[in-house]
Amino acid sequence: MAVGDNEQLKDIVTVALHTGMRRGEIFNLKWFDLDFDRGIIQLRKTRTKLNRVVPINARMKEVLDQQRRPTGFVLTSEKTGCSAHNSPPTDSGRFHTNAADSGLIVEIELPII
Repeated sequence: MAVGDNEQLKDIVTVALHTGMRRGEIFNLKWFDLDFDRGIIQLRKTRTKLNRVVPINARMKEVLDQQRRPTGFVLTSEKTGCSAHNSPPTDSGRFHTNAADSGLIVEIELPII
């Protein structure tokens, strides 16, 4: 399945590209971590065990506004309503392949000088 066919995967890729957030940070993102008034995301459970703040830009706000669902998690599985973490594709290989197939990742060959 290409990203173009999967809106949820498009949203996950968009969040990753616009925030630099790691996969686990994206899947564990909860609504109370977002502060729309200040335009920030507060990441509390990071790989480094340190809290950090990520800005919300205009494109991110669009994606987040589309996610409004009555659940604690921001990106949820349409089937379960729970965190999208257990929804395919979650492993990095399939994620990269789907993003590349959709044209989101472009392989560039640089000339050798």
